[in-house]
Amino acid sequence: MKIEGYELGGIVHMSALGPLWAATSSSGESVLISVYSSAFGESTLERWRAWSTITSPCVARLVDVVRHEDGRWALIQERVDGRPLDLLLGSDQLRPRGVREKIIEDLRCGVRALHAAGIVHGDLAPANIIVNGEKAVIVDLAVPVNEGEGSVGWSVSSHKTCESDWEALERIEKALETSAPSQERSSTAAAAKKGAVHELEADGLHRRKEGGLEDTREGIRSKKRAPQAAVLTTDEDAGSRLRVAAAREETMRIPVRHRRKIAPLGLLVLAAGVGLGVGLGMIVLSSSSPSTALSAESGLVCPSQEEAASALHRALEQRDHALESRDPLGLEEVIGGALLEQDRARIEAVKSSGMRFEALKTRIEVLADPSCDEGVVVVRVRLGEQSARVCEAEQCQELSGGEEFLFDLVASYPEWIWTQARAVEE
Repeated sequence: MKIEGYELGGIVHMSALGPLWAATSSSGESVLISVYSSAFGESTLERWRAWSTITSPCVARLVDVVRHEDGRWALIQERVDGRPLDLLLGSDQLRPRGVREKIIEDLRCGVRALHAAGIVHGDLAPANIIVNGEKAVIVDLAVPVNEGEGSVGWSVSSHKTCESDWEALERIEKALETSAPSQERSSTAAAAKKGAVHELEADGLHRRKEGGLEDTREGIRSKKRAPQAAVLTTDEDAGSRLRVAAAREETMRIPVRHRRKIAPLGLLVLAAGVGLGVGLGMIVLSSSSPSTALSAESGLVCPSQEEAASALHRALEQRDHALESRDPLGLEEVIGGALLEQDRARIEAVKSSGMRFEALKTRIEVLADPSCDEGVVVVRVRLGEQSARVCEAEQCQELSGGEEFLFDLVASYPEWIWTQARAVEE
């Protein structure tokens, strides 16, 4: 399946604003694609323009922004290889002090680049830092973070400023047991406050003084760079990895012509947003649900792997039927808690959009015998989307495949009402 010329893969993350797809460009570059409403894109466009000027190897690169004919915005960004820092804290990989110091050095570099472009990250936290070897890259830049929001313990602040980014970085440094950049923080924040990066011209359009993007009435065009800047090289050797902006005419563009691909953009977004099968709804919960080990020490007899598989298949069949019929009646027999509320919201979204699902099937594999405690059972599963047909009026789009995920699914027992899902790191 393609969207704006990019071959879509699986959904790698579900946020409050919609899915984040893995995709591949025509040149073979791995990217991530997210789609936003017309109003949101217009309100965030200046941030994206500023982001597109950043060429630091310590900040995920914005590849492209395209506006679809229905007004929605498709944002294409670099997919950074590695693992989130929050999964590495306390691990052997970060034991060498030199590795931790190199990570902090990269983060300082990235924060300086953001502030020089006029961007406040707002949620600088280990979950938004990707580490590959000794290399660290700051990600999650598409959406501005509001005052009072952020990651608890790392970046929640009443004011989102350059200073708050440096304060968040200091917390990360303390977690990594390295020194804090207080002097650098003050000088960089002061420079940003002076407005050293952008100037507002008489026509209301922002232009960087040197290089970067130039805004015109026809669209957003990149200024010409030196020929060698057209090369994008990715090398896993941290010392030689380069990331430079491509010197093409439309690094970030709002095209005059409207383009329509295999299926309407809105159709693809909603199809992913409502979730094909039970997996996507559970991904939303997984990031905030702590992992808790349960055992059978209470003397209860746990159900078998076969019993768990049978109960899961019943739940999936009931849920698939509810999504196809756009009627949540009966879901409470197999799903409860926040999962039930999410599914009801998805079904309402499908009804209000005029779309429908057909031939919805979900693939699931129970990997081991369940663990249990009094009234609760936990089942380790591998979950993936198998197939679906998403239709709007007389136009349908076949969807298949998708990335697989490991989960611990939690149900009340013996009722088998599924209430929680916890992502498991492979």
